[in-house]
Amino acid sequence: MGEGTTCGRNEAAHDQLGGPAALLTERTLLQALPVGLDPWIEPWLRGAVAENQVLEMNGARSAAAARCRVLVSFIEAAREWLDGEVDVAEAAEVTGCCEETVRRKVREGVLPDRRPAGRGRHRVRRGDLPSLDRRYDAAADAVRLAATREAR
Repeated sequence: MGEGTTCGRNEAAHDQLGGPAALLTERTLLQALPVGLDPWIEPWLRGAVAENQVLEMNGARSAAAARCRVLVSFIEAAREWLDGEVDVAEAAEVTGCCEETVRRKVREGVLPDRRPAGRGRHRVRRGDLPSLDRRYDAAADAVRLAATREAR
């Protein structure tokens, strides 16, 4: 689907995808992809949009519009999933690190603190988890802890 090819009209996606009854193009769909998705999704979406172009060229505009609605629904579902909050235990399971590492990253500001007024159990946005450095450097952590103890 090139610049001029549309992906139908979609009233439901008017906020995220460019205004009421926006004509959705490949660029609009790709710009609407939320940050934090797996890297295979963008090429897959480009392929799906290219398939829509073939449908439109062959006169199957209603089929292309229906597929476009599915793609928009996919993008909206991905955004909702990434915006979902998880507790420390689930965040640790997803990232492969221990729960205390997740708590420490929240306290350090690496992960945004989603708790109301900074009270209660730590909650993090699922889409922020890729920013958590999964590699643990024990030597660097030991040096940091030793420096903290010496400062006391």
